[in-house]
Amino acid sequence: MPILLGLDLGTTSHSVVAIDGQRRVVAEWNRDHHAEVSGLPSGYAEQNPKIHLNSAVSLLKDIAAQCPEPPVGLGITGQMHGVVFSDGAGRAVSPVITWQDKRAAQPNPLTGKTDLETLLERCPDSAIQSSGCRLSTGYLGTTCYSLQRAAQIPDRATTASLLISWMGAQLTGEKVVTDPSAAGSTGLYDLERGCWSEPLVEAVGISLSLLPEVRSSGEPIGTLCSKVSAETGLPREMAIMNPLGDNQASVMGSVPQATKEIQVTVGTGGQINWPVDRFVRVPAMDTRSLPDNRFLLVGAGIVGGATYAWLNDTVRQWL
Repeated sequence: MPILLGLDLGTTSHSVVAIDGQRRVVAEWNRDHHAEVSGLPSGYAEQNPKIHLNSAVSLLKDIAAQCPEPPVGLGITGQMHGVVFSDGAGRAVSPVITWQDKRAAQPNPLTGKTDLETLLERCPDSAIQSSGCRLSTGYLGTTCYSLQRAAQIPDRATTASLLISWMGAQLTGEKVVTDPSAAGSTGLYDLERGCWSEPLVEAVGISLSLLPEVRSSGEPIGTLCSKVSAETGLPREMAIMNPLGDNQASVMGSVPQATKEIQVTVGTGGQINWPVDRFVRVPAMDTRSLPDNRFLLVGAGIVGGATYAWLNDTVRQWL
């Protein structure tokens, strides 16, 4: 019976699961990755991409030893927004600047404005509307704007992508590619038209060539490279699928298609997710891509876990 693997690259931990053809869990592992970079200025949030890679490979090795037969495919999901720069060979040339980074919210001492405020003034309203979301701190587009203004984009950088897209390239040895869910979370993707938004990319001040090719969610992007195959014991011919954003993956795994259910997620962040059949904009919600030609209305916050912990502690005090 075919075995499939799923790998989740979270903000604090990595998880991997193996399922068989009847959707039964064969094995699963979870491990904190400790990839956080310490000693950074206030508001900065960075992680080490090599630690992410080593942790993911270690988990894949552990689960390979528990599979009753060689897996035939690997799906990848994980934290959205953020950015990691890589060179022409796919090597990371920067840390992973995560979705929690707030350097773009720090006021400029000369103008009193933040980089985010200045960037939004440069962005046409129609382009923001078509992107499905408003640029915010921690987004790839916003962080790239802050970095290019400070001349801090690495000289060797040829690609700016999310961690999950970079990881896909590391596992296949192929070039970095992305999917609409990841592209949409950059703040630079025209979700309504299905392409990178030239007006938004121009507003950020980076080259369109810095952004990866967008392919369909979950389509094969290559097979496991020989190096990772040797390190993990997984078959060289195992297909690696185009990574999907963790929010979309959670909706696909828990909300049946063709239903009118709304999903609420509480984790490090927090989301209210409403699948819809067409591109539509609703005040105070993002519109994101969902596979199978669907879209997702999302109300998102960045303190889901902290909010739940506060509620738990407060109710305990009341009781």
